[in-house]
Amino acid sequence: MAQQFAAQTAHYARHYAAMRAELILLDDVPAGRLLVARWREEIRIVDISILPEHRGRGAGSVLLRELLDEATAAGKRVSIHVERENRGLGLYERLGFRGVGEHGFHWRMEWDTADVHAQITS
Repeated sequence: MAQQFAAQTAHYARHYAAMRAELILLDDVPAGRLLVARWREEIRIVDISILPEHRGRGAGSVLLRELLDEATAAGKRVSIHVERENRGLGLYERLGFRGVGEHGFHWRMEWDTADVHAQITS
């Protein structure tokens, strides 16, 4: 576990130097973490983790919708790499993320304000 954490930390430092880490609180109790990198044209969800005992209560949906609202206001796309077996995959799809490629055991998914506007106007 320590080796995995060290490798993950090194990877994030190398690829997401300006990443912001946020603690997810539910009723003032730590329930997970959200790691986000904000670039000029993109918001990258580096990691979103919610402890098992807090899942299914809507926290992930609320956080993702807030990021999508931020992206809409800034005219940016949002991206995430999702493990193929991740149970959150359905949530991303319901929110309008679409698969744009594969990277190892992960799907690269994107949500783009242009896609949302095209759906609304058609």
